[in-house]
Amino acid sequence: MVGAGLVVFGLCAIAFDFVTMDQFDLVRYYEYFFLAILAGLLFLIVGLIGWAKQFDRGRRISIGTIVLIASVSICLVGYLIGGTNVHGPFYLFFLPMIPVGLVGLIILLMGATSRIG
Repeated sequence: MVGAGLVVFGLCAIAFDFVTMDQFDLVRYYEYFFLAILAGLLFLIVGLIGWAKQFDRGRRISIGTIVLIASVSICLVGYLIGGTNVHGPFYLFFLPMIPVGLVGLIILLMGATSRIG
């Protein structure tokens, strides 16, 4: 939960700064938001893999599928708010997509290769 909260906090702070057109001057805190996103991703990856190990094959496949869909939805939200400008702040929405997508694949592989379930 802490990992997801940090990722959401970092991405929401960057989105808020973009939407308000730098009215609150949050640009000087971007490195903290970036670190929150990275730390949150680390907690999220470890937590998801550890959590998925408890379940049977079908549940792991379901969790992996949901995580893969979440990685695509992260980019979709970034696109809807900021468009396709890769030089704007929404390139940071692509940062969590790759690790979250990989975690989804890892959990899917854990489910596919498990013998129990």
